[in-house]
Amino acid sequence: MSSAGLHLVGRVCIAALFFMAGVSHFTMTSKYVEMLPKGWKYVPGLIYVTGVLEILGAIGILVPHTTLLTGNCLIAFLMCVLPANIYASYARVELGGGELGLKALLFRVPLQFLLIAWIYRVTGQTWIRF
Repeated sequence: MSSAGLHLVGRVCIAALFFMAGVSHFTMTSKYVEMLPKGWKYVPGLIYVTGVLEILGAIGILVPHTTLLTGNCLIAFLMCVLPANIYASYARVELGGGELGLKALLFRVPLQFLLIAWIYRVTGQTWIRF
């Protein structure tokens, strides 16, 4: 398979992942609310907004004219939500492995950076050379 074909397969896989994650923000909102520290305002609204952003990212990564921009946005998004994922492990939130506590961080954080590298690669980013 050609490089372009592999990149397309990668983008489709990433789109599926982000689409399912985005939809889950609407179907499992209460679990996502637990991922943020108590006392934050408008938490359900933030969960819905991030769900919409993930769904838009899933669509945008498949549209040739928006792939590069979407890749940048998804990478920034993943960096922004990383603290929530770390907090969820500390708080033992039963979503995404958080119930495992700090052990989940040994898997979750490297996985998140691997996903960032994958997005970088399949969306044609060039601001860092590997």
